[in-house]
Amino acid sequence: MTEAIINDGTRYNFSLDMQNLRHALVAYVKGPVGEFVENLRRELHPGLPLFAAHLTLLPPRPLRGTESAALQVLAEICGRRSLLK
Repeated sequence: MTEAIINDGTRYNFSLDMQNLRHALVAYVKGPVGEFVENLRRELHPGLPLFAAHLTLLPPRPLRGTESAALQVLAEICGRRSLLK
């Protein structure tokens, strides 16, 4: 039986069965908006662990290919986006 650790503060994606790793793409929200969201979450759900305010761009899923290849594609896409600014 596999038990996943959702978040112990250090290992978000840890599970006893490392073959079932799931990856997500998130963008962290900083500044006043991020603080507002974090404070609202604490107020509405005080018992939940603290997660930094973020937008989930792609929900958790298994990768097709390697983590290294996914990081390379993301770096290329993000690099092109920064050139357009």
